[in-house]
Amino acid sequence: MKKNLVSIFFFLIFSMSFAQPPVQLTCRQGGLWSTSGNEKLDKVSVQQLLNSEHFALYKQAHREYVAAMPLWGLTGAGITSAVILASVGGYYDHTYVYDPYYHNTNISFVFYIFSGFTAGVAILSSIPAIILTVDSQKKLKRIVTEYNTSVNNVTLRFGCVNNGTMGLTLNF
Repeated sequence: MKKNLVSIFFFLIFSMSFAQPPVQLTCRQGGLWSTSGNEKLDKVSVQQLLNSEHFALYKQAHREYVAAMPLWGLTGAGITSAVILASVGGYYDHTYVYDPYYHNTNISFVFYIFSGFTAGVAILSSIPAIILTVDSQKKLKRIVTEYNTSVNNVTLRFGCVNNGTMGLTLNF
């Protein structure tokens, strides 16, 4: 009887050493990341982890994140162009005011008009970029919280209990 208990004890310890903990997820950069390995999960891994409803939501969130990238680029380019054009207009204002030879020629208003146009493009492109990014992050966080709360952590413990005997506990 003792040999059977000892062999069962060693079998349980051996099987516990090969048990893999469940994957905990986090969302970053428009994708799902594993917190244990701190690595980005590819599409196949995500499909294996999530159910069909969450996977469809993941694909939609990832598409929204990718669609927002060019809009963020256009916003940055518009802001940069607006600042450069306004600076050139200010330079021409300063140059033509203090230069007696070119005092009557003032073309800085053209740079101010183009600066205003590019600033408007930047503002108009930033609105959908913000909306897509926020919606994507919201969907990914929902997937992560629902997945992490639904994962059952199964633990098997073997040890002494209060009355001095040995006990086996399975939590799930």
